[in-house]
Amino acid sequence: MACQPSCPDANIATAALDIPSALGSFGWVKSVLYPFLVLAVCGFVASVAVHMLALAGIVLPGARLVWVLHLGIFAVWLPAVLVANRLTRENGGRFSLKLVLSGCPLWMVRALYILFAYAALNFAFLLIAMNSHPDPRDRPLTSVVRGYSGHCMMFYGAAFAILYSYTHRKPSRAP
Repeated sequence: MACQPSCPDANIATAALDIPSALGSFGWVKSVLYPFLVLAVCGFVASVAVHMLALAGIVLPGARLVWVLHLGIFAVWLPAVLVANRLTRENGGRFSLKLVLSGCPLWMVRALYILFAYAALNFAFLLIAMNSHPDPRDRPLTSVVRGYSGHCMMFYGAAFAILYSYTHRKPSRAP
């Protein structure tokens, strides 16, 4: 006997296959997102620390390990992208940064815009530093670390803001 649409087993199977709809239920999703929020904060703080040390010209012992920060970005961006896609679908398929950040306080949105601008300027300075030393062996390690840690700050900060927004926004009403 086949399950009818009203059969509980059919509803469970449908819900299991429809992951984007499952993201809409706030209860369990929030609890799943909190570890990623913590990881984003830790990555951001570590990126800022590395960046400040590089700006001061201090070469970290084991400076090559700074690349581990890049791996953490993938861990926090997967849930951030899933959440942003969910919100975009709710908006009729149109991406809106204002909607994605709707759960953030105004100061956080402004700080994120400043972080974007800083990352763009930092990238320009990285390009100038790289072009002034054509031989990679002559490039100061602090310049390279500063350049890439600036990007890490932006990505961790943006992931935190997106996840924070999603966990603090009011659920949208169905028509």
